[in-house]
Amino acid sequence: MRNGGRSNGRPVSRISMSLPEELLSDLDRMVAARGFQSRSQAVNDMLYGFLVEHKRQVGDDVMVGIVALFYDNSVSGLQKQLADLQFKHIDEVISSLHVHLMHNQTMEVILVQGPARTLQGIADKMTACRGVISGKMYLIAALIPQLHPFIDTVAKQVGAKQAARGNGKKAPSRRASGERAKAQSRRKAARKSPGEQKHERNRAAPNA
Repeated sequence: MRNGGRSNGRPVSRISMSLPEELLSDLDRMVAARGFQSRSQAVNDMLYGFLVEHKRQVGDDVMVGIVALFYDNSVSGLQKQLADLQFKHIDEVISSLHVHLMHNQTMEVILVQGPARTLQGIADKMTACRGVISGKMYLIAALIPQLHPFIDTVAKQVGAKQAARGNGKKAPSRRASGERAKAQSRRKAARKSPGEQKHERNRAAPNA
C-alpha cells in the first residue's frame, strides 16, 4: 500500500514490509547502534547502497566515486605505472591525492567519473599492479558539475581549427599579411602617373 508524502522536500512513497521477528529485532538493534532516526531511514540507506552496487555490477550508468589504493612505494616502477594509467584514462580520472605512510607504504585516493563498467576496468588495472597491497572502488549515483564553462568554448575552438586544417585552410600569419599589404601599395603606386608620384613625394618631404 502506498501513501504520498515528502521527505527533505522530495516526494516519497510509503510501503509496508513483512519481516521475520528475529530480522526485525536485528534491524532495531542496528538502528539504535548507528543512530538512525527511524527504521525507514536505515532501510533507505541499505537499499541505496544495494542499488548503487547493482548499477556498478550490471549497468553502464555514468557515476562518480573514488578508487582507494594502498601500496608499497618501494616497488620499482609502480608509481609511474599508476600515473601512466591515470593519464591513459584522463577522461575518467578527475584528480588524485596520495599520502606517504610509514614503512615505504602509500595510500592514494583517485577521484573518477564515467560509465560504471569503464571505471571498474580502470580500478581493476590499478589494483592488479605489482606492489598494490589492496584496492577498492566506491561509487555513488551522482555527477560532478562541469568544472568550468570555458571548456565548451575551447572545445568549439579546437573543432574549428581541426575543420580548417581538414579543408586545407590555414590562417595567414601577421608577417604574410604585412607583406601582402606592401605589395598592394606598390601596385597602386605603379598605376599613378609620374606627375602624381612627384607630387606625393613633395608632400611627404619635410619643409626646408
